[in-house]
Parts: sequence; C-alpha cells; structure tokens
Amino acid sequence: MDCDLIQRPDELVRSLHFSELPRASGRNEIADKVVSIWNEFGAGRDVMIVTPVNDGPCGVTGLNRRLHEEYLRRKDLQELKGPLGDLFSPGEPIIHRRNCYKRGLFNGSMGTVLRIDRTERQVTAVFDDEEHVFTSEDLVDLSLGYTLTCHRAQGSEADYVIVALPSSRLLDPSWLYTAVTRARQQVIIVGQPETMREALQRPYADERRVVGLSWS
Repeated sequence: MDCDLIQRPDELVRSLHFSELPRASGRNEIADKVVSIWNEFGAGRDVMIVTPVNDGPCGVTGLNRRLHEEYLRRKDLQELKGPLGDLFSPGEPIIHRRNCYKRGLFNGSMGTVLRIDRTERQVTAVFDDEEHVFTSEDLVDLSLGYTLTCHRAQGSEADYVIVALPSSRLLDPSWLYTAVTRARQQVIIVGQPETMREALQRPYADERRVVGLSWS
C-alpha cells in the first residue's frame, strides 16, 4: 500500500508494508500478528506500536501486557506491579501519564526503567538522560510504553512502528497520517485492506465535528 494514499512525503519513511490478514480475522488475530512482528525485530530495536483502541486484545492495555510477558521470556528479571496493574521490569519502555513540572516531565514523556526496588516499591527510570525515582505513590503516573494510542504517540518517534488496525470509528486519514509519521525508517500496518480503505475514505475528524454543528 503506497504512502501517497495518505499524502505522506516519500522521504520521511523509507518503506511502508501492509501485513494483510484473512477477511475473517478479528482483533485476536491482529494482536497475535503484532506480537509476532515485534518478536521478529528482536531485542534492542527501537520499536513503537500504535493502536486506535485502549481495551481488548489489540488495545493498549492488552498489547502492553503481552509484550511485557514476551520481554520477560527473553530475560530473567523481577517485576513490580503498579497501582494501575502495569508490571514494570528493568529495560522496559514507559510513558509518563500527566504533566509534572517539578520533574520536568509531561503527559506523553517517554522513558526507560533502569531498576526496581520491590521492598520499597520504587521504580527508577531515565527520561532524556535524567534519572527519576518514582515511589509507590508516584507509580500511578507511569504506564508501560510498548503500545500507545495515536493521541499519546504524538510528539514521539521510533525507528520502527507497527500499526495495529482493528476496525474503529477513530480511524480516518488524519489518524493514519499521525500513526505512520511516528516512524523514522519503517512502518508495518497489521489488519485488513478493507479497514484501511474505509479509513482513507472517511472525512477528517475536524470535518466531522464541523458537520455535527447546528444553528438554532
């Protein structure tokens, strides 16, 4: 599928691949394929997964949980459970969930777990080369960062981006543009061609909001 379909300058991404699933495939199959591709990239690669949904097997929560499990299969590491259910281990990507001017961190800031202290229930993480210690009360501000919604991913980039593409009312050309422009080198879109085609044919979100207005 050509990048020109979403008016993306060719020089921004070297290649875009569409991993086509059978017509009857659902969200479980999309999630399985995303995890498989993530595993193929191997450890040490800069990979981001973008999805339009938070819940379900190919949502942020489900994919982050599965990728955490895959990560622990590769490495024998301890984990610490946060108040929102996320499990953190050293070396994993994390995202800060709110603006914290005291730390200089903002909603969407990306970091990496350096170490955990299960006794003190603390996570030490690095954001932009600066270490931060998160106590048990602060852990609510952190989530795993393997998988992000498009909104959360704005302002972030990765060498490789895997786009999970389940059917969703949020999908439109602007969503797709934002998703693929997170990649510096390569984008892999996982889903059915019909879903991609329908998204490209929808009006942009701004246009839908304008159409919904009425005067009295």
